[in-house]
Amino acid sequence: MFVDFETCVNQLKEWNEGKIVIVQGNGNDFCTGGDLNFIKQIATPELGYWMNSYFGGTLKNLNELPIISVANIKGYCLGGGTEIVSNCDLRFMQSQGKIGVVQGRMGVIQTWNGASKLMDIVGKGNAIKLLAMSSVLSSKKALEINFIDELYNTDEEFYKLIKKLTKNNIEVLRTGKDMFTKLSKEKGTTSSKLHEIELKYSTKVWGEKNHVEALNNQIKHK
Repeated sequence: MFVDFETCVNQLKEWNEGKIVIVQGNGNDFCTGGDLNFIKQIATPELGYWMNSYFGGTLKNLNELPIISVANIKGYCLGGGTEIVSNCDLRFMQSQGKIGVVQGRMGVIQTWNGASKLMDIVGKGNAIKLLAMSSVLSSKKALEINFIDELYNTDEEFYKLIKKLTKNNIEVLRTGKDMFTKLSKEKGTTSSKLHEIELKYSTKVWGEKNHVEALNNQIKHK
C-alpha cells in the first residue's frame, strides 16, 4: 500500500489540470491502520524510523499538493487512517462512519506527519485527549470537535459537496491552495511576512483573464 500510495501522490504532482483529489478506501472502510503482520516485522526503533519517515514524507507531499484533497470517510477510520485524513485538506464523513486515534492502544503514537496536522485541526487539548483516550468517535462527535468538516448520508450528497468545492476556476483553486500551504509553513512569523505571501500569490490571478471576465459579467453575487 505504501508504495502504491506514493506512486499516486507523485502522479498527482504532475496533474496540472486537476482541481481536487478524493482520498477514499477500497471497500467498506476508509482505513483501519497499518497491517499488523507487517508492523511486527519492523518493530524495532531503526526499522520503525525508516518506515515512518518514508510514509510520513508521502503524506506530507499529499498535504502540499497544489490541488485540494478531500478525505471521503466511510465505515471505520482508525489509527494510521486518521493520519491520512489529517493530511488531507478537508474531511467529509458518511453519517454512519466511525473515527478513532487508537494508536495508543498499540503502545505507539502518531508518526506519519499526523500529530501536528491533528493539532492544527482540533487544537492541542483535543489532540492529547484523542490520543490518551483512544476512543472511537461517532461522526456527530467528530464534527463537534471539528475533526471532520462535513457530514453526508448518501453518495449523491457527497458529490454535491464536491461540486460546490470545484465551481471556481482552476487558477483560483490551485493558487489559493498553494498560498494556504505556504502560509501554514510560516506560522509564527510576522504579519508583514504573511501579507507578503498573500500579495505574491494574489497577483498571479489579479487582472488575469478569469478576473476580467468575472468583472465584465458582474457575476459576484449571482
